[in-house]
Amino acid sequence: MLTIMLVIFAAVMPGTAALIFFKRPRREEDELVRVRESRAVAVMGGLLWAFALGMYLYCLLAPGRLYTTESGAVNVAVFLGMGLAFGAAALLTYFVKCIIATGRGVLAVGMLGGRELLAWHNIIKLQEANGRLLLLDAKGRQCSVGGNQEQLRQFVLLAKERLRPGVGAAALKSMEAKLSKSK
Repeated sequence: MLTIMLVIFAAVMPGTAALIFFKRPRREEDELVRVRESRAVAVMGGLLWAFALGMYLYCLLAPGRLYTTESGAVNVAVFLGMGLAFGAAALLTYFVKCIIATGRGVLAVGMLGGRELLAWHNIIKLQEANGRLLLLDAKGRQCSVGGNQEQLRQFVLLAKERLRPGVGAAALKSMEAKLSKSK
């Protein structure tokens, strides 16, 4: 079972590092604002990886303590895998996933590096939900903008300038008021 856990480590950790290195968005030519998740997300990902590593080391040092039966070994492997997977998702969310406001529109970069552009003139609806802005364009595509408070504040100010008059005005005003209170 320790071999399976080592294989899980050997697959997830370098794979995540490679995705971060190769898929992390570089600065766009006409980039105005970039909104990322808060640093707490990266810290949480690192802590989940530390938990998984600690569990693996404990299995090496005291194998009879965590699992004495086959089902116990499977449980340990499942928790280790979940810690690594959720940690990887948190790290990819912080380092790769972001929203980039450009002169053309809002570029949404996904956790695995996929990109989708919502042109400013195509955005027809904007609403606020749980401290995030949800943008919907005429083609039915949507993206969620939130995370770092200062970057979000800059995005709200830019959106007020770039969006067509009346599109999401109430949501932008409400979000701006909330962000100015949290200063």
